[in-house]
Amino acid sequence: MSILYIIIAYVREHNPGHGTL
Repeated sequence: MSILYIIIAYVREHNPGHGTL
């Protein structure tokens, strides 16, 4: 698992409906 993947997953969990950085 890469750090980038972790960041994306974190953002998606805290910003439902966005899914993008």
